[in-house]
Amino acid sequence: MAVLEYQYWRHEPSGARYAVRLNEGHVTGCVGPLTDEDFRSRYVVEYPFAAAAADVAWAAAERAAFTLLDIGRDEGWV
Repeated sequence: MAVLEYQYWRHEPSGARYAVRLNEGHVTGCVGPLTDEDFRSRYVVEYPFAAAAADVAWAAAERAAFTLLDIGRDEGWV
């Protein structure tokens, strides 16, 4: 059975935020860059991950350039 995980990542060179779907640790979905409005108005599972195949390959190849966001601490939600 597939283990899906959803995260927010920050692309460090640009500062842009992305919603990312992982399947057993492999990037299988990536949406972004997210506007502030999009970022704050949706749950991470609600993004259209299937519509952005090119972003998946890019995010997987550039994974080292991203940082996992802790939304509560890193984004001022607490």
